[in-house]
Formats: sequence, structure tokens, C-alpha cells
Amino acid sequence: MKKITPKDSFIAKTETDEFLVILFKTSKNKIASFIMDLFAHFYEPFIVNEKSIIITLNIGISLYPQDGTNDEELLTKAIVALGKAKKEGENTFFVFEENLEKDVRNHISLKEQLAKILKERGFLLFAQPYFLTTNKEISGAEILLRISHNGNIESIANVIEFLETSGLILKVEDYLFEEIKKFVKNVRIPLSINISSKSLASPDILSKLRELREYFDYPFICEITERLFMEKSAIEKVNKIKELDIKIAIDDFGTGYSSLSYIENLPVDIIKIDISFIKRMLNEPRVLAIVQTIIDLAKKLNIKTIAEGVENEDEFRILRLLMCDYVQGYYLSKPAPIESLINLK
Repeated sequence: MKKITPKDSFIAKTETDEFLVILFKTSKNKIASFIMDLFAHFYEPFIVNEKSIIITLNIGISLYPQDGTNDEELLTKAIVALGKAKKEGENTFFVFEENLEKDVRNHISLKEQLAKILKERGFLLFAQPYFLTTNKEISGAEILLRISHNGNIESIANVIEFLETSGLILKVEDYLFEEIKKFVKNVRIPLSINISSKSLASPDILSKLRELREYFDYPFICEITERLFMEKSAIEKVNKIKELDIKIAIDDFGTGYSSLSYIENLPVDIIKIDISFIKRMLNEPRVLAIVQTIIDLAKKLNIKTIAEGVENEDEFRILRLLMCDYVQGYYLSKPAPIESLINLK
């Protein structure tokens, strides 16, 4: 990117897989030329450790001053445009237009709404247990957040991407940590919490986790999505988290681009096999083979496995035969308020 970006431009990394490029004193024609150069540069595979890697792009664009007169307006509209580009598929770009103004207003309104729910402590702690495949005994639980709004309880999954891009995720996770402290002494089974990319990159995450660890009588689990392990800086941070006597689980394993051989270099204790594999393994032999390979390799590396999204007896039976350690899903338990775990086991 630096090679093809004008010298007086600005490049910053804003997310694990996102960059911000600011072009000064430019024009629409120059922007179009730059985008074409960027796509052309990435069409060719990158060679890393003698392996060929294809990287695809999505680009969202906003223009000054027609799309905004300050950094916040321009960034918000560029993010909206990027979202439109992603919906179109790989290697696409989208320029913000006035007819997207409604989307921006919705973006702002949702941020204000979620900030209000957070202030009113409308985020609720739920938990979904996971169970041993050998005897269906409860072995631990993943802490999940739900939103209490207008008398309804809704999953946070629908707004998690928005929380991350808007920056609210750090405040939500701070709330989560404080709420967990109220229950941990009364919950007898191991708990796991999800750590976002924003939190993992935060300079305060280690001190927050150290403080939370002091409330636990056992090493709780941090669940981190697989794609974050592609970052060297993330692996270094994860190693520091493990030094706090905290266990690490790879969440949604199989959805990223890492090879199975990469597992041996990861500082993890648990692999959570993504639900997309579990749903397909009964009907697709190749997928079943992948699930079996993940479980077998994990056992050789002394890593536990949890199958996500198990919803019926057939899925459970196959996973037990494959010697997966644990299952999680509606078949044995739906998410329930964390109070349901008190004094359990």
C-alpha cells in the first residue's frame, strides 16, 4: 500500500483487517486511478514462506467536503460505504452517496440507543453451558450478553459488529467484567468470556483481566476468534494473558484462513469447532473428515475441543464417536440467565 500511495497521504491501521487511507489535495479521477492501482497490486498473490497467498479487498470511500466537514463525519460515511462494498462481494468498492444518508442517520441513532441501554444497565448476562460427550455432564459455560429493550430480550449478535466499529464494545465489555464479579463466587462451574479485537488491542486489557482473575478461584477462559490469531501482536498479547493463569479458547475455529498445522504454534487450551461445520458434517463426508481431523490433531497437541451449535441427537452421537471432548448447543441447553448457574454442580 505504501508503494502505490502518494507520498503526502496518510495510512493507519484501524482494525485487525482494516486500514484507513487519507488522500490530500486529490480529485475523483485520481481517486479512481488509485483504486484501480490498489486492486491491480493485490490481484497478484503474495509469497510468504514460499506459500502463495491471495488477499481480497473491499473499499469504502467518502469525499471532503461533500460527505462531511470533519473527521468523524467522513469516517462514519466511509464505514457505511465499506459495508455496502462488502455486501457486493470480494474486490469491490463503494463511494458514499447522498442516498446513503438514511443509513448514516440509522447508524447514529443506533449508537445513541445502545449507549442509552448501557447507561441504564439494560445489558443482561446469560450463559450457555457445554457438556462432556462421555456422560452429558455439565463442564462449564460461556457468558453471553443479551439486550433488554422495550420489554424484549434480544441477542447481542445482531449488533456486535456495530458495537465494534462504533467503539462502544469496550464500554460494554467493562460492564460485562463488573457484572461477572457479582456472580463468580456463587457459580461452581468454569466460565468463559469473549474478548473482542478492540479489547485485545487495548493497552488496558491485561490489567482488566488481572483484576478479574483475582475474583476467580480457577483459571477462567478467554474466547478469541480465530482470525485474530493471524496477527503476531495478538499472539504476543495472548501469551501475556496466559501468564495471568487464564486459559485461551479459539472461537469459531475453521472460519479463518489458518492451516491446521498452524495450531501447534498457538498458545491455546481449547478449540471451539465452528457451527458451520457441525451443521454440514452429517451430509457432507468431506466436512466430517475435517471435523475428525481437527479433533484428532487437537488431542495429539493436548488441546480440548468443543463443538458449537449441536442441536440434535445425531450430531451429538457422531461427535461422541469422534471423541470430541465437549458439545454446546440447543440439544442439551439453550442460553439462560446467569442466575440459573448459581450453586449448579
